[in-house]
Amino acid sequence: MTRYFFLLMLFISLSLIGCTIRENNSGNGIEANSSDQVEIVPDIIISQLPIQLHESSGLVIFRNLLWTMNDSGGEPVLYGFDRNTGEVTQVIRIENAENVDWEALTSNDEQIFIGDFGNNRGNRKDLRVYVIDKSEIPENEYASLTANRIDFSYPDQVSFNYGMNNNPFDCEAFVCFNDTLFLFTKDWVTRNTKVYAIPSKPGAYKAELVDSFDVDGLVTGADISRNKEKLALLGYKDYVPFIWSFEGVNKNDLLGGKKEKLMMMEYFRAQTEGIVFSGDDTLYISSEHSEIPSRLYRLILKK
Repeated sequence: MTRYFFLLMLFISLSLIGCTIRENNSGNGIEANSSDQVEIVPDIIISQLPIQLHESSGLVIFRNLLWTMNDSGGEPVLYGFDRNTGEVTQVIRIENAENVDWEALTSNDEQIFIGDFGNNRGNRKDLRVYVIDKSEIPENEYASLTANRIDFSYPDQVSFNYGMNNNPFDCEAFVCFNDTLFLFTKDWVTRNTKVYAIPSKPGAYKAELVDSFDVDGLVTGADISRNKEKLALLGYKDYVPFIWSFEGVNKNDLLGGKKEKLMMMEYFRAQTEGIVFSGDDTLYISSEHSEIPSRLYRLILKK
């Protein structure tokens, strides 16, 4: 009897150690796994985005629409769609742009920035950002616009001879903070991310390396909350999507303050690419079509 009682108590103890707390029915449900990593289950808002958006790679919010684009080889077009239904209601073509590898969107009060800096082979010498003025986007119409351009290069890249998905100079994420664009690399080699800064005004620049972070994965998207106090980095590791959440950020220390890694374990193999804050605590996340259809998720961050 003593032996069986001991085994029973051991089983109960191990179960308690491994247990988690989970709320599956809410977009702000969080499952605690460790002090610096939690599991999240964002709501699926749109289970399958329209075929026009099957490679959604970036998100911004403008005039109550979500805006996105398709990545490499797609049309040089921005799509505005309803965040509840997925219906595409506006299409904006950038006449003087080419979609070599559009991978990210960000914005400020006056402009939308399109990051044409996807670089899977690490051999691009034509990295650029297209800039369009929000004031030129019509209210409810399809339109063709011209964009200004920012060209840039990495100061520490001396070699352009890398293999496919085997280089530290790919990039799929950036944010606009005041008058500066901060780019977060997708480092296929170390699974870290480097942070580079360039001015948000048209011109040609040598980017400035300002920080780095052991993200332990591949970064595919980023955004800053409307109050400029929170930063979210989207990515994946071993086919599991994640979000790094940073609080208490400022222009001189984007990666400082409190930080947590939020794991989307339930959405294994979802190729999450786009992320944007709606206000200060709600995130919208889009995914490309892969083994899982392209979708739109929503996550409400707990304070």
